[in-house]
Amino acid sequence: MYEIGTLMVNLATNGAPGVRYVRTGVVLEADSEKTLRELERRQPQVRDRIIAVVREQTAESIAGNDGQDRLRESLVRSVNELLSEGEVVQVWFTDLVVQ
Repeated sequence: MYEIGTLMVNLATNGAPGVRYVRTGVVLEADSEKTLRELERRQPQVRDRIIAVVREQTAESIAGNDGQDRLRESLVRSVNELLSEGEVVQVWFTDLVVQ
């Protein structure tokens, strides 16, 4: 497991008035120790990818279990694009507050 920590990210509003944001704690589950070392080495890039993916979401798109599952899948796919070997197999939210 590799803990990214807590992130606070503005959400897309699609023209709706007001500012929406999400505060979330993210932990990545890797398939090997080698993958964990690469995640540590590339931590700024990994955080940037996660922020970019979350920033594209709306409060409605991440609502409920289905929305959170879609977000997890998007995060896994995006982070794995960075890795040269191994892969992230799961994303865990240790905190998820949408405001």
